[in-house]
Amino acid sequence: MRDLREAAQALQRGEKGEALRALAASAEARRVSGALDAQAVERALGSGDAEAMRQLLGTLLQTEEGRKLAENVRKLMQD
Repeated sequence: MRDLREAAQALQRGEKGEALRALAASAEARRVSGALDAQAVERALGSGDAEAMRQLLGTLLQTEEGRKLAENVRKLMQD
């Protein structure tokens, strides 16, 4: 999904970019990323398959680490 990738790049360039990069580099994020199928994520992003992304996000949110990471991103975006 090109729009999603462009939005992610815009977020990284914005004022919260450094904080997002730090969060992405955290041990919590590394544990979560290990639980996801990287090829499935690439396919979903590349094809713009919103249903596949929803399923991947659902899988992520089923883990304690995923929920914590999502909450940290939510808090970061609110500040």
